[in-house]
Amino acid sequence: MGGKCVRLVRGTPGLMRKYYDDPLEAAKLWEAKGAEWIHVVDLDRAMGIGDNRDKVYAILEGVDSKIQVGGGIRSFEAAGEMLEKGASRVVVGTRAVRDPDFLPSLARAFGGERIAAAVDVKGGAIALEGWREVAGLDPLRFVKSLKGAGFLVLTFADYDGTLKAPALGLVEDIKRISKAPLIVGGGVSDLEGLRALARMGVWGAIIGRALYEGRLDFEAAKEAIANVD
Repeated sequence: MGGKCVRLVRGTPGLMRKYYDDPLEAAKLWEAKGAEWIHVVDLDRAMGIGDNRDKVYAILEGVDSKIQVGGGIRSFEAAGEMLEKGASRVVVGTRAVRDPDFLPSLARAFGGERIAAAVDVKGGAIALEGWREVAGLDPLRFVKSLKGAGFLVLTFADYDGTLKAPALGLVEDIKRISKAPLIVGGGVSDLEGLRALARMGVWGAIIGRALYEGRLDFEAAKEAIANVD
C-alpha cells in the first residue's frame, strides 16, 4: 500500500502497519529463508485508490520464488499482464463474484493451475472490492458455483492481521464440496493452527503479521507442517 510493504488489520487502511519501505526487500527476505511461494497483494489497486504494479513487477523480476499476486485483477488484460510479467498465479475476487464466466476464460487462456478464486469471508458472507463491500452471498454457495479456478484462496477477513485464529468449520465444509486445492489466510499465526490446517489437507497457508513481527518462526513453521501425522 502506498508503495510500502504493509499489513492491515481486518483490511482497514487506518490500521496499517508498515514493515518495509521497499516491498522487494521483504520478498528477498522470505526467499532467503526458503519460501517457495510468496503471496503479494496490491491493496491500493484492490480498493480502487491507487496502483502499485511497478512494485509488484520489481518483486517478480527480483526474486526466484514463485509469486502469487492478487489485488484489483478484474480484467482479462490485467490478469494476462501479471502472468506474462512472471507471476506464477493470480488471485481473482471481485470479478469472479460478479462474472461467473471470467475464471473459465482465464483458465482456458492461461491454465487453471495459474488461476485462483478469492473466497473472502466477512461477517459470514462473501466480501469484495477490497473487502469494502459485502455481497449477500453464502461462501459455500459461491464455492459451489465456481468454475475454472485451479485454486481457492479462503481469507477470514474478520481475523486478518489480528493474530487470532478463526474457527475452521468453514475450511472443512469447503474441503468437502470442492476438489480445488485450498489456501487459507486470516488469523493463521501459530504452529498449532498450521498443524490443524495441514491435518485437514489444506494446500497452503498465508501468514503475514505473525512472521513480520517474529511471533512465528518461518523455519519452525516449515518443520511443523512437514511432520504432521
